[in-house]
Amino acid sequence: MLARDGKLHLSHLKHIEESPLHYAHAVKGREDTAAMLKGRVVHAWTLQEIKPAVWDGEKRGNAWKEYKAEAENAGMDIITASEWDEVRRMADAVHGDAFARDVLTACTERETAIEWDRCGVPCAGRIDFHAADRSILGDLKTTVCAAPRKFL
Repeated sequence: MLARDGKLHLSHLKHIEESPLHYAHAVKGREDTAAMLKGRVVHAWTLQEIKPAVWDGEKRGNAWKEYKAEAENAGMDIITASEWDEVRRMADAVHGDAFARDVLTACTERETAIEWDRCGVPCAGRIDFHAADRSILGDLKTTVCAAPRKFL
């Protein structure tokens, strides 16, 4: 079972460790969660300085519906003002850490799409950041649990 684009994606393949059903569910798509949205926004802001649409109010009513339609039509993720504050703190923590800052400074290549073929199966993935000489390869993650077993 491949994704809609006919490729095997790294982001889906990791689910096979749990079960083939988990993998199939990932390929078919899953509902976006608040944690996934926040992770995407942290990623975009930290690595590319892409600011999301920020809604300063309740996610209800006509004003919200209009704002949501405008932002979605522009392809933007929408977060609340409090979520934006949290995202900025996470990004500041990354950029404020000397080691992380040095790594990101050395890694000028960001969000690099890669494709290859394995045993006749088209595969695809994305490298979050890497150095031009490929001496550094990195993946930015947000999580509530940083236990090493979660990142095998």
